Amino acid sequence: MNPRCFKRVKSLLVFHESNKKAWVTSSVYEDWLHKIDHKFQRENRKVLLLVDNCPAHPKVLIQTLKAIKVVDLPTNLTAKLQPMYQGIIKNLKVNYRRRIIKRLLKASDEKMGLTGLNLLDAIFDLNKAWTDVTSDTIANCFRKADFVKTDVENLATQEQDEILSDGTSEEWDDLQRILACTEVTFEDFIDMDTSVIIVGEPTDSKILDNMKA
Repeated sequence: MNPRCFKRVKSLLVFHESNKKAWVTSSVYEDWLHKIDHKFQRENRKVLLLVDNCPAHPKVLIQTLKAIKVVDLPTNLTAKLQPMYQGIIKNLKVNYRRRIIKRLLKASDEKMGLTGLNLLDAIFDLNKAWTDVTSDTIANCFRKADFVKTDVENLATQEQDEILSDGTSEEWDDLQRILACTEVTFEDFIDMDTSVIIVGEPTDSKILDNMKA
């Protein structure tokens, strides 16, 4: 895929891959893993990568990785042990959705309509949204997942509430008035893609191959 908006763009701030179903596949995962491994080698870093049992996370050739050690989380415990699920992903989505709201309101004020968002805009906004996720938020989510014994059960939730209340409500109300839609909450907008399928289930032959590996 070569989107028109990528024309004359020499480099992106993120790794970008695409396929017809917009799924994360094992080949995409492996390619990404080796790219960041090379990056960490250049930076002389050693990294521990925790991964869940997503079908797109196959057993890669660990011996080919130089800077990264991959550790699999126990099956069916992702919701409890995966720090990303303790608030990091939610924090990122809040930051990203807020940027989308601001972009749409600006387009409306400038009489540009509400259809001007393209893939390149989304990539830049997503990159900025990630930089807005603070190191404290990430550390607190690791603590909440019991990587460190401390009482931080509600810290990640409090941080999200602060972001949600930081001017977003009025902007969301303004956008709803423009769209003539008042039944959707900002929380609904944040979680609109939660149930979207982003990975295919492995076939029986693939499962057997993994068991033999």
